[in-house]
Amino acid sequence: MKAAVKAGAEHRRVVVPTITPVAVKVAPVPTKRRQKGRLGLGRVNAHHGQIKALVNGRCRGVATRYLGNYLGWHRAMLREGFTGKALLDRALA
Repeated sequence: MKAAVKAGAEHRRVVVPTITPVAVKVAPVPTKRRQKGRLGLGRVNAHHGQIKALVNGRCRGVATRYLGNYLGWHRAMLREGFTGKALLDRALA
């Protein structure tokens, strides 16, 4: 208040009621529907966790130079019917 008086500005105190009257009903805010093809935050976080587990757990760290190879390996492991033998057979064919 002192700053307002010093600046020559008008100062008014506003009292806001803490309890909302029961008679006032708030309309629900419409939510945005997820667009087809977009990734949700949960899916992105889950994918990030899987890659982090691969890099830190199985590979014990990676070089940035070979990051694309590790991501390809992770993508291959997510495919249906993935086995190490099948991957080796494809690589040697």
